[in-house]
Amino acid sequence: MEPLAGPVRQIRMDGADRLRPFLAERDGVIARWQAQELGVSLSGIQRRVESGEWLRVVAGVYRAADHPRSLRARPTARPRSRWAAPLS
Repeated sequence: MEPLAGPVRQIRMDGADRLRPFLAERDGVIARWQAQELGVSLSGIQRRVESGEWLRVVAGVYRAADHPRSLRARPTARPRSRWAAPLS
């Protein structure tokens, strides 16, 4: 078999193509800033939430609705601890 002639094309993945493996590796959870780094616009995030594709976990954090729930994917409420400065 002869090699293909002509220039080699690189296939560029759009935001949606990069989202699938990202979500799969992270239990379906993504932060707003991570989605934006992957090329998803704010309107794209909003559209996914409004369509039910993503569920809002907490402000700025979403979970893919089709991803099974897991203990690792659940939010943990950790109140900020107060700093106890030692008395001198």
